[in-house]
Amino acid sequence: MRMGCGASEPVVHHEGEDLPTLHQWASKGKVLLLKRALENPEGEDFPVNINSRDDTGSAPLAFAAWKGRARAVHLLVNWPDVAVNQVDFDKRSALFFACWRGNDACVELLLGHRNIDVNIQDEHGQTALGVACRFGRTGTVGMLLRDGRADVNHEDDLGNTPLILAAGGGHDAVITLLLGVKNVDVMAETKAGKSALKVAQEGGRLTTCAMLQIAVDKAMARIAPALCTAVAAGDVDKVKLMLSEPGVDVNVTDPNGATPLNLACYGGKTNLVKRLLKLPSTDCNKPDRDGFTPIYWAAWAGHGAVLSELIADPRVDVNAVEPGGRTALSVASFFGREEAVQVLVGHDAVDVDIPDAAGKTPLDHARLKGKYEIISMLKSRGAGAGQVRETPRKEGKDPEEPASPG
Repeated sequence: MRMGCGASEPVVHHEGEDLPTLHQWASKGKVLLLKRALENPEGEDFPVNINSRDDTGSAPLAFAAWKGRARAVHLLVNWPDVAVNQVDFDKRSALFFACWRGNDACVELLLGHRNIDVNIQDEHGQTALGVACRFGRTGTVGMLLRDGRADVNHEDDLGNTPLILAAGGGHDAVITLLLGVKNVDVMAETKAGKSALKVAQEGGRLTTCAMLQIAVDKAMARIAPALCTAVAAGDVDKVKLMLSEPGVDVNVTDPNGATPLNLACYGGKTNLVKRLLKLPSTDCNKPDRDGFTPIYWAAWAGHGAVLSELIADPRVDVNAVEPGGRTALSVASFFGREEAVQVLVGHDAVDVDIPDAAGKTPLDHARLKGKYEIISMLKSRGAGAGQVRETPRKEGKDPEEPASPG
């Protein structure tokens, strides 16, 4: 039997062709003749070999599986010398043939063999589950998934997973089964960069698209908290992998409203800050639940290297204020973060005289806390020039130690 990967139906031997006798009997379901020959091979006028091949490399078991001859499959698969995983010249096994045709009785018998390999790949890298999904064999797919040994995320030579193959055919019942598997990868893409959802969209399959969109949204909801956790832990490799997921929300927040960039800035993780800033979709000024932006956290923690990355990005608002009216420079001045102040005053766009809600400027905070090095840096940038004030103009509270993000 020969089948092309792109063919809707395989090309098989016709009844009149010169087919080996055992193959003919298996194909036609002649169980008694098969049994007699296998039990008494000397009594036949032809060589009897249960694993013999025809001119395409197919064995009798493959013919029985392809034709759906369940009784013949039962006989052959239980015969002591059967090579249950034997493949033809195109690397297709009996299980592959049975799954291709959706011959579920034969599939069940083959799965029952203790040595069956459910993940054998044909010459195109496709497995039994893949071909069943491609042709919408719902019952067959259900059996394979219940069996539990099939690789639900296996990629063929073109990068097609079973889910992508099912989406390409609009086989919604099969897709429903696949989405019920806990570890199915709904974000997987072909080598051409197409996910199952993208394939369904290109095919105009509206119902399929709706199903897959829900699954993608759920997957993204699971990835998002994990992304925040990985950033907080400084796991560069894991973050890189997550950011490569199609459609990932880089501005997702943890329970405290902190984005990955917020967390990276607070933790002083310069490499992660660089990676996040390279993404066009990153919101560089998104505040957390308490109103603190990424640049605020970097300044509060005194991470000069992180601040250098932030102020070099034109999207970053270097003069952003938190609910108390304090800028990054204000908080760095108050807490004595000399490196942070040095970086900030070195940037022309940073306004050194913005007062907070209590009317205190960065210079006021530095004076009140006795931070003489910071006072010098601020005045070198012209802070307080032309102003004569002994005390701030308005009463107000000094900034408190904020709770860390995340």
